[in-house]
Parts: sequence; C-alpha cells; structure tokens
Amino acid sequence: MSPPGVRLRELLPATQRRVAADDAGVLPTVRQAVVGRELGFVLSSDLPGLAARWLAAGLDSPLMRELAGHARHDAWGLDDLWRRMLEELPGAAVDEAVPGEEPAGAEWLPVELARWSRGEITVEQVTSRLLALQQDGHVGAVAGLGELLLVEELRWAPSATREAGDHERDAILTGLAADVLHEG
Repeated sequence: MSPPGVRLRELLPATQRRVAADDAGVLPTVRQAVVGRELGFVLSSDLPGLAARWLAAGLDSPLMRELAGHARHDAWGLDDLWRRMLEELPGAAVDEAVPGEEPAGAEWLPVELARWSRGEITVEQVTSRLLALQQDGHVGAVAGLGELLLVEELRWAPSATREAGDHERDAILTGLAADVLHEG
C-alpha cells in the first residue's frame, strides 16, 4: 500500500526539484531561496554568501554583485538589496499563491533532502524540518511525510525499539530523496 498524498516528484516540475551543489554545499535556486526566506530557513546573513555562489555559478546582475559584497551584519541593508535584486531578476520571485496550488514550502523540501543526502545536516535535523513544514501547513499532503510522522511518533513509544524506528525513518528519507532529487 502506498502512502497517501502526492509524490513530490509529481507536485513540482523538474526545474523546481533541481538542487545544485558546489564546494560550499547545497546551493538553492533563487526561487528556492525566496521560499526558504519566507519559511525562516534562509536568514539575511546568508544572502551575501548565496549571492556570491550564484555569481560563481554564472547567474549575474548588478544588484546580485552588490548583495554578494554587502556586510553580513547589516540585516536591513541586506533585506533591501534582496528585495531589489528579486525585482531585477525576471521570474525569480515566488508568484502569489494560486487557489488550489500546493503551498510554496514544497519547493524547499528538495533543498533539505539534498542537504541531508550530502551530509550537511543530520537525519534528526532533516526529519524535524520536513515534519515542521508539513505540520505548519507549508506543504500539502506529500507522500512519505505522513508515514515519516507516524514512524517518529512510534520511535518514542515505550515499547518501541529505537533501532527499528531509525531504520524505517532512514528508509523513508532515502526514498523521498531518491524520488525528488534524481531525474529519470
């Protein structure tokens, strides 16, 4: 029996599932970073580093160059440059929500799964973040997340064996990552 919900692979087009990486780690697209900012995963202090990495990856604009060189401690200045940069880049900003569409948080899931796959965050961190996104209503009914929540709840039951729950959790995350991150 397959878990209820829509497979993330079917929910997001391939361009929104794609997550790049460089020597510094997972590099979200500008659109994914917009979603990450809305969700609180991308902080103002992260923006200069992301802008510098996007420049190195070939994405370029005058305001992106300015953002890359801006002081990380100037949150207001960074936020202003970010907003202006998004206006400068066509199609980079997240469009207004369309009734019936899945919440934009689904676009951030591939970033978290890629970070976990590369060993940048722990299994506990990715599990916590994915479940928080679902429970807060930032993603719809994505196949595998309900099962992940159930396994997490059972792992802490008095009669549960933690190792069996850990194995199931890892298998669910591996399946989600394979479904979302690998083309084919």
